[in-house]
Amino acid sequence: MIRVFSIVAVFLAFAAGFAWLADNPGNVQFTWAGREIETSLMVFAIALVVLMIVIAIIWGLLRAIWRSPHMLKGYFSARRRDKGYNALSSGLIAVGEGDAKRALKAANSANKYLNDAPLALLLKAQSAQLAGEYETARKTFHSMMDEPETKLLGLRGLFMEAERTNDPAAALQLALSAMETAAKHPARPNDGATVASWAGPAVLRYQSAAEDWDGALKTISANNAAGLIDRAEVKRRRAIVLVAKALSHEDREPQEAKLAALEAHKLAPDLVPAAVVAGRVLSRLGELRRAVKTLESTWKLNPHPDLAETYAHVRPGDSPRDRVKRIRTLTRLLPDHLESAIALAKAAIEAQDWDGARAALLPHLSIPTQRACLLMADIEEGEHGDKGRVREWLSKAVHAAADPVWIADGVVSDHWAPVSPVTGLLDAYEWKVPQSALAKPTVIISEDDVLLAPLEIEPPMPVEIPKPEPEQQAEKPAPVAAPEIVEATPPQEAEKPDSTTIPVIEAEAVAKTGPKVEGEAAQEAEPVVAEKVADSSKPEPETTTGNGATQDPDQDGKDGISEPSFVSPDSMSPIPDDPGTAKEDPDADKRFKLF
Repeated sequence: MIRVFSIVAVFLAFAAGFAWLADNPGNVQFTWAGREIETSLMVFAIALVVLMIVIAIIWGLLRAIWRSPHMLKGYFSARRRDKGYNALSSGLIAVGEGDAKRALKAANSANKYLNDAPLALLLKAQSAQLAGEYETARKTFHSMMDEPETKLLGLRGLFMEAERTNDPAAALQLALSAMETAAKHPARPNDGATVASWAGPAVLRYQSAAEDWDGALKTISANNAAGLIDRAEVKRRRAIVLVAKALSHEDREPQEAKLAALEAHKLAPDLVPAAVVAGRVLSRLGELRRAVKTLESTWKLNPHPDLAETYAHVRPGDSPRDRVKRIRTLTRLLPDHLESAIALAKAAIEAQDWDGARAALLPHLSIPTQRACLLMADIEEGEHGDKGRVREWLSKAVHAAADPVWIADGVVSDHWAPVSPVTGLLDAYEWKVPQSALAKPTVIISEDDVLLAPLEIEPPMPVEIPKPEPEQQAEKPAPVAAPEIVEATPPQEAEKPDSTTIPVIEAEAVAKTGPKVEGEAAQEAEPVVAEKVADSSKPEPETTTGNGATQDPDQDGKDGISEPSFVSPDSMSPIPDDPGTAKEDPDADKRFKLF
């Protein structure tokens, strides 16, 4: 557009000049080759313009003749270049379509017409990779490294080949070489960050997978200087690497772990692993107050069960009741949060404070999570041993809302890790609910649910042992009256004793049993007493009934009442050195006395 306006302006200037000459006529007179020439000013001006146009045309013809060889060469070069770029375009399209045969043919044409241009070499390498000719691809990438302009391109290709063959050592070295070459790239001397944008993250990933945390910290600083990551991401990644470093030094070098964990906590106060590691190391070194403050500051920003567990055991050797008191202090910071209730309930269960555990979980049982249901099952089992309620809570846990877990690239883990177990990426773990659990139905428990009501257990009824009635008791043998010693009758006059009687008791034994009996009464009582003593010394036959009692055969014909098999404790003689029945301990665990 500017050129059009310029041409129009030149024509207008000429027109204005000729108009001015027409209004102001004059004569021009000059002598050339002995001849005197005189003409008007208008004619002279027109002749001068025509002369300039003729000179320009002659100059153009002479210049074209002079440059004709170069123009011919440029013409044929442009034609070859056009053919090469057409082949290159066709080959890239074929690579994108996955047509290896057409891509190789186009790559050969592009290299023929473009004389191994960078794009032609790249097409050749990609075509070889698509066709499975990996050795050709590696040779092509190696040839690119010979030229400074294509060295980064060759490093990138060899890096991808190393990753394909699962060679992390070679991939790391190639990425490090790319980072060093990026700042010296001649094509973009002031834009090294754009050229090496793949190398920085790759080096960090492989250093993290190899647990080279010091090298990873240097790489993060280099990426920050190159402008690959922003400031917030730099702080987060440094914090993750410092936590990983603290974990690796926690057992052997606690002081080094302490410095790394505290720096990580300063960079990312809401990072749970940083606070947990710092709390553990500070507790081990005896800095309990600092450990408590570190854990509390992170709990306010991001409550987590790992924080509560570390907080409860911040002082080793505490009793379960002391841990309950400490957890109550922590939960006061966020009294209405679910994690506070679960932490307090777990501590109370360890201390066997069933009422406290139940009271902590009760506000969150309208829509309980799986952990809440499992804790309620523990409470029911520990407090009452009610298997029915335990099974009810376990069945509700199956269909309850899932709790968040540590997850990275679809892999669920019980603990946090600095890198992903699948891809090796740094800071891949997240505390969230798995996607597979989001579609589960949610359990809703109303206030009238019987599971929320305290279990009332009636004390067991005392078992009364029936005592035998007086008439059912076995008849005890009557005390034997001591017969008086009388003068013996002559053998010929004495009567022969019956076979059921026993000999006369000796004088020493009879003297101890009672007073003497005189006269005829003694003589009449002597055989009767002897018979009773003989009968009492014989074992009486017993009949066992169905309930384990014994029945006196003498009583069968009277009332048919059986006698219990036990013997009254009062009638038993005490055993020497018998301590007697142990008294019941009032402090014994009552949950084992249900029956």
